[in-house]
Amino acid sequence: FGGYWVQLERSHAALVSQAETLTRLRALQTAHALALHTRALFRKLDYLSQDLGEHWLKEGREGSREALLRAQLALPDGTLAGINVADAEGRLVYSTVGEQTPLALERFGIADYAHFRVHLEGRERLFIGEPYRGRMTGTWIVPISRPLLQHGHLQGVIVLSVSLAHITRALKELYPEASNVAALLFEDGRYLAHSSRADQALGRSVPADRPY
Repeated sequence: FGGYWVQLERSHAALVSQAETLTRLRALQTAHALALHTRALFRKLDYLSQDLGEHWLKEGREGSREALLRAQLALPDGTLAGINVADAEGRLVYSTVGEQTPLALERFGIADYAHFRVHLEGRERLFIGEPYRGRMTGTWIVPISRPLLQHGHLQGVIVLSVSLAHITRALKELYPEASNVAALLFEDGRYLAHSSRADQALGRSVPADRPY
């Protein structure tokens, strides 16, 4: 019987090892799918922000209004909470949110936000800011900003406000089980989104010793 139990233990160990390997493989495949989905979304947002920014500089508020409203509908429903344009001092001069609800835009400037200040300090590329609760909508958003430059001078900033709820839903669709979690991180380890504990994760970072 001794040989039988040894063989049984070996078979069990092999099955456990195989299950662990398959689990790791599924995790890698899902993580890859998440990376592709996220990359595609942000590439589209990058293109939209550049195109809309050029449109604004050429056509101004009235000439760009229809394009801005169309852009919000070009993405899956609920992706964008709004599109805002601020002048070079951070005062809001247009918002798609204001098209749906009358708002006094002068109350909602963005001069104190990092996604505006970074362009004031010279950043000329797309910037992804930390999630925050939008002043106009009251919902959590991820600001995607780009400077409006004319002859090298900052004329303003365009901000695409991505709904954090939309990102969270996408994470949950890939990891529906309550025991599994997925998160998007900034390069320095700060959380951008979390599939199950966003309220606890936002503003925090993963431990520095994590391999990723």
